[in-house]
Amino acid sequence: MSEASFTVRLLPHGGAFECSGGKRLLDVAIAAGYWLPHSCRDGSCRSCHLRVVEGEVSGAEDGHCLTCQSQPLSDLTLDAPACRPRPASAWRRRPRG
Repeated sequence: MSEASFTVRLLPHGGAFECSGGKRLLDVAIAAGYWLPHSCRDGSCRSCHLRVVEGEVSGAEDGHCLTCQSQPLSDLTLDAPACRPRPASAWRRRPRG
C-alpha cells in the first residue's frame, strides 16, 4: 500500500508540490525545485520554521512547523515568504578545488 500524497502550497508566491505523507516537507520542496530556508536539518536551528496557514502537519506547534522534521497529514498551505523556485541544477554540489 502506498503513502497518501498531499498538495503543499507555498504563499505568497503560489508555488506548489506534491508530498507523500511519509516524506519530510523540506526534502520534497528542494527536490521539487523550491528553496526554503534551512541549515541544520535536525530541527535545532529553527531556520526552517514556517507558519501553517491551512492543513495539518506532524510536529506542528502553535500554528508553525519545522519543515526539516514535519510531514504532511493533509493538503497544506504554508506561509513561506523567503521561498524561491530554483532550477534543479542549482542544487548540485560543485567539487571544491
